[in-house]
Amino acid sequence: MKEVKVISFKVFRYNPQADAHPYHDTFEIPVEKGITILRALDYIKQNIDPRMSYRSFCHAGICGSCAMTINGATKLACTTQVWDELKNCVEENLITIDPIKNFTSLKDLVVDMDPLVEKLEKYTGWVESTMPDKELGKTEFRISPEEFKTYDSATDCIFCASCVSDCPLMNYDKDYVSPAIILRAYRMNMDSRDSASEKRVLQIADEHGILDCRQCNRCSFVCVKKIPIVDAINHLKQEAVKQKNQGLNMLEEKKKISP
Repeated sequence: MKEVKVISFKVFRYNPQADAHPYHDTFEIPVEKGITILRALDYIKQNIDPRMSYRSFCHAGICGSCAMTINGATKLACTTQVWDELKNCVEENLITIDPIKNFTSLKDLVVDMDPLVEKLEKYTGWVESTMPDKELGKTEFRISPEEFKTYDSATDCIFCASCVSDCPLMNYDKDYVSPAIILRAYRMNMDSRDSASEKRVLQIADEHGILDCRQCNRCSFVCVKKIPIVDAINHLKQEAVKQKNQGLNMLEEKKKISP
């Protein structure tokens, strides 16, 4: 027989159409050992308050949609065990759940991801193929296993935005490029099939860009996939400085030959 405890969940609530200010609701439910935070939220929604809103999809740590702030730390609700969180509670058997930080709550635990998606578009977060258009779709465009290893870990990113939630720079500069976008840029730049690496580096090194990062390592620490995001940041910082220096040298050369 599984062990059962009665546990309280203090959940962030906010409906901008009805509430003047955010608040917290507390739900007390019986929970079996082995149940995740997401399963507990599902129980609350199905049995107590069907109006409570949060995102979830895969229930397997793959889609990244259920990222939340659980007892003050950003985690995936679908892979976080309730029993494991009990040792992180400030009050005994009381688990606090808030939206991920540095995003606006649309309703309860659902946040507005549009600003991050817009940055993905702004900073060319995709491969611009070097294959001629007439050949696209007609043949495989292969890369070697050795090359793939250089950015294998970066492909594990599920865009859950945990790194964005815990980035101190995002606290006061919402326009900062963000760790998630830098990691995506690194993944694309390391791909030999891409033709936009120089353009992409210049984009992320512009105002509110990668050179503002102070490398506190929070992004790597909280990453739910254990991706070494700081390594990607360091690599692209070096590339950005190199390109900026090359640009300055070219300007100096032009000045020398100008009449």
